[in-house]
Amino acid sequence: MEISTGNILKKEIKIDQASIDNLQVLLHGPEKQESNILKYDNAAVRDNTYVAPKLIDFKKAKMSRNIGYFIVFNFIFMLSCFNKTEKGSIQSNMPETFEKFIQLFNNNESFRNSRIETPLPGFNSDDFEDDYDNESEVLEDYYWNDQEIKLYLKEDYKPEKYNVSIVNKNDTIVEDRIFIDNSGFEIKRKFKLKNNNWYLSYYFYRT
Repeated sequence: MEISTGNILKKEIKIDQASIDNLQVLLHGPEKQESNILKYDNAAVRDNTYVAPKLIDFKKAKMSRNIGYFIVFNFIFMLSCFNKTEKGSIQSNMPETFEKFIQLFNNNESFRNSRIETPLPGFNSDDFEDDYDNESEVLEDYYWNDQEIKLYLKEDYKPEKYNVSIVNKNDTIVEDRIFIDNSGFEIKRKFKLKNNNWYLSYYFYRT
């Protein structure tokens, strides 16, 4: 409403109770506060209308920050695991070295038994009465019995007793010969690289 005093017009400004309460909070601080309400943002005036102070809930802010840390940590962790997996995959795709393989094959029975191709072709003179002067006379359909070959492979061919020589070697095939001079004893082994791992693929035994 307007009040006339002489030639001067005065406007009565109506302020509701909520606005008064908010101004008192801004000037004097709240009489009572929740434990998680710590401070206020600056009050703002928009379009000549007073806007009550916005309260900041620091408990919720801290929770949001912790969630952000958790997401970042998990992202870094998953990234490191992915890199390790990629590195392991690359290493597993590398061919096994023959030197490492033959050392385990000659000295570790469980490893050796896992690296025998089946059925395993070759020859065993103990199964024949006739003498065979050369390998070409061996029957083409001879294959070792699974249990029998494991027993023959258990013998330890120490260098001080046996001669060991590499007959043929390339990236995928290695042939060696174990023998005793002037004795008639001879073993010929052939190894093949298969799926990046070496396997015994042929075994010739003659005494």
